[in-house]
Amino acid sequence: MVAASTTYRLLGKQAESVLDCMSDSRAAIRWLRAQADELRFDPTQLVVAGGSAGTNLAANAAIRVGDEPDAVAQESRPDALVLFSPAVVRPMAKEDLIDEQLYAQLQPRSGLPPMLLLHAMEDEIFALNALQHFCEEMNATGNLCVLQLYPQGKHGFFNYGREENRPFYETMIRVEQFLGHLGMLHGGSILSEELTQLLREEDDWSL
Repeated sequence: MVAASTTYRLLGKQAESVLDCMSDSRAAIRWLRAQADELRFDPTQLVVAGGSAGTNLAANAAIRVGDEPDAVAQESRPDALVLFSPAVVRPMAKEDLIDEQLYAQLQPRSGLPPMLLLHAMEDEIFALNALQHFCEEMNATGNLCVLQLYPQGKHGFFNYGREENRPFYETMIRVEQFLGHLGMLHGGSILSEELTQLLREEDDWSL
């Protein structure tokens, strides 16, 4: 795989609204596709991953419609999404803390890229039932949405350094398995054979 880390303007600094942040995420995807030959990757197998706020920008790049020409929108759309602690549903927060523009477009419809949602069941920001409904709607409209739940941990549970890195490794092997199922990843795991076998024995990895 070829990996790229992107950034975007922030509110209170260069960005005037969340629409600037969304625009930056889509521009980053278009730029990467334009560099595909130089970076030596397949521009039709571009996976966008993010955690928390990053998942919202990733999902908006995939789902958002209406403000760009069709050709530009297509170039901005990832081919698959891997979303950690996904911000694809309204958070459990006071109404005055929610920017409606962040969530208004995130409605499942046909023709969207496959998504893997990695979510802790004790997440204090995004409700489990809302994410389950989102994923069910995605699948009902003919898309592939996999919701992988983790019984322990809260928002950001997957970050390296937490719980002796077990959630990090658990989510990494799940990402490998998901991308392998899509035909986007080949070869052996980056994890040790012993750790891989242990995690597979303890969890159900079926799609």
